[in-house]
Amino acid sequence: LAVYTKWSSPRRAPINIQIVLENCRQLLRAKGIDLKIQYFGTGRSKRFINGENLGKLTPPELNRLYQSADFGIAPSMTNFSLVPYEMMSTGLPLIGFKEGTGSYFLKDGTYFASHLDERDLAKTLANACANPDTISNQVQNGQAFLKTIGWDRTEKDMLAIIANLYANVDVVKS
Repeated sequence: LAVYTKWSSPRRAPINIQIVLENCRQLLRAKGIDLKIQYFGTGRSKRFINGENLGKLTPPELNRLYQSADFGIAPSMTNFSLVPYEMMSTGLPLIGFKEGTGSYFLKDGTYFASHLDERDLAKTLANACANPDTISNQVQNGQAFLKTIGWDRTEKDMLAIIANLYANVDVVKS
């Protein structure tokens, strides 16, 4: 797993993700699956209870990590990060948490949705590994989805939101 988190940012769930991943690792180990965890995004001086802290990575280092990992996780609990888009663009299958904000920015079928708990995450990973075609489909869907988003669409979406807000405002005339 390539896991993006920051010690200084609670919205990236730095403590929760370690606990969930450690418990998930133990559940998967009982099924004969060895989960290797590589964290990035936090300075190398910080220690994690499991896995390796790769620190803050350069773009070439990120690409190598994404190419070598089997899945990516980037918790976005209160605001969405661009890291999931980076992961998807390289073909790294993404796991997003239902408790986070990813579902507002990602289309169903473009990522693996899991609750932020070890049992659901272990089940999600085990099911994905048992069904490689599902992984390929998610990656293809994710990369196709990324081609549909851009500033033009964002501008249209924002103008529609503003128009809707304006249409629903009661104007008080003096």
